[in-house]
Amino acid sequence: MFALADGNNFFVSCERVFQPKYDGKPTLVLSNNDGCVIARSAEVKALGIAMGVPYFKVKDLCAKEGVKIFSSNFRLYGDMSSRMMKVLAEGAKSLHPYSIDEAFLELGDASLATLEAQMRELRQRVKQYTGLPVSIGIAPTKTLAKAANQYAKKHPETNGVFAMHAGNREAILGEMAVGDLWGIGHNLQSSLEKMGIQTALDLSRSDPALMRRKFNVHMERLVLEIQGTSCFSLEEGLAKYPTIQATRSFGRPVTELLELEEAVATYTSRACVKMRERNLRCHAVLVYIKTNKHKPQLPQYANSHMVALPHATCDTNLLIQHALKALRVIYKDGFAYKKAGVWLNELIEDSAYQSELFSPEDTPATQKLMATLDTLNKRFGQRTIQAATCGIQPKWTMRSEQRSPDYTTRWEDVLLAIH
Repeated sequence: MFALADGNNFFVSCERVFQPKYDGKPTLVLSNNDGCVIARSAEVKALGIAMGVPYFKVKDLCAKEGVKIFSSNFRLYGDMSSRMMKVLAEGAKSLHPYSIDEAFLELGDASLATLEAQMRELRQRVKQYTGLPVSIGIAPTKTLAKAANQYAKKHPETNGVFAMHAGNREAILGEMAVGDLWGIGHNLQSSLEKMGIQTALDLSRSDPALMRRKFNVHMERLVLEIQGTSCFSLEEGLAKYPTIQATRSFGRPVTELLELEEAVATYTSRACVKMRERNLRCHAVLVYIKTNKHKPQLPQYANSHMVALPHATCDTNLLIQHALKALRVIYKDGFAYKKAGVWLNELIEDSAYQSELFSPEDTPATQKLMATLDTLNKRFGQRTIQAATCGIQPKWTMRSEQRSPDYTTRWEDVLLAIH
């Protein structure tokens, strides 16, 4: 049996843990640079505010309805996610995070009633230890566990935990559009609907072998999954980090190459930290820049360039050098740039890396330097030690006018209990 645990309105919930006065009140979180809505409380959803809508389009409605606005604080959300995952891991044989707010759990061989009771206890423990509300779906396959989780979220009478089994599976799948199934994208949904397959139940009644011939082996396995036969192991379907990205919009238009170089160097540094946390190296780095498409009256330009590296590396200094080379290839004067990004591509695990005789840059001393850099920045805060190319006081940084404190990762922001 599998379970999928998912944090409810995760970013909003993280904010409410430390500001509980907003419980039950309309609350939303904005994307980087305060651009779009990326998290909504149930009260905001009831107002008809859609996910991803640009903030300026709903700003007046938010003011009228008294919606509390937060700028995104991914350092806080990442730390809260780590805490939630640690508690969830205590209640499972094995756990594999699927995203910042989701994790698949492999459960034991107990009866369904026992497993459901265990998951209710685990849900309460997460709430007690972290303050975060979660929903948990239980089922014999990962795809059905995902569907059970969605059902638990939409039906308050489940109290956040729902177990799907042979007795209720068809009724639940009959209420679910085929496009709501895990692994069904928009194009695939359109193809299935043209075949008369409208619901998840319709798909479960199809012939797996026929679906393999019409589509691929993944579709065959998906059909078997929703029929109740487990085909995906706990690890399958999880992100293997095909790329690591660091992208941001600027707080104001950037026209000078020097400022773009500072931004690209900063984003490369951030991506390298993520890569080293996962014990990875990359064979290529891609840089892109673009202007503001929402201002068509201005000259528009967008471009990207990828540099292949002579050997895989996780050295920030070396990768900044290559990223800046890529930037200089695509930079054009006379444009007001709105956004830049860095992708680290062709990733491999450290354990799969073989050192090369003629690669003196990537030495044990370099690896020790990077480890020390990460340790100091984690302890004393980002940008404590960084490459000079990142700039001292950059003016291009994104807007974050309503960002909450780093309650759990910065001593100055820890809440004080006054008596």
